[in-house]
Amino acid sequence: MFYYEVTATLKGAEAREAYLTWLKGGHAAALLQWAERAEVISLEQGPDEAALWRVKSVYCFQDRAAYERYVREGAPALRAEGLALAERLGGISFERALGEGWSCEPLG
Repeated sequence: MFYYEVTATLKGAEAREAYLTWLKGGHAAALLQWAERAEVISLEQGPDEAALWRVKSVYCFQDRAAYERYVREGAPALRAEGLALAERLGGISFERALGEGWSCEPLG
């Protein structure tokens, strides 16, 4: 499996809720044209992160080739939507990560 992870840092709870609504309203589902699974996690804040509101999106692709196909075919338009949303919300910082891995199933 090949994973693509995006962590968005937003400027407040209201912006986080708008971002989550956007993800749930179609962005995450649109990625499923290329990815096999999508997960969205609203991260808890630590005591020293009072002003940080973060959301992590994790997309699981069959392999790197499937991810690269997404980058060519889907990413330009979807990323443009994300940048437009960031502008409307007063800025969003995006951090991206890539990696290979596997899914764990319960034992027994």
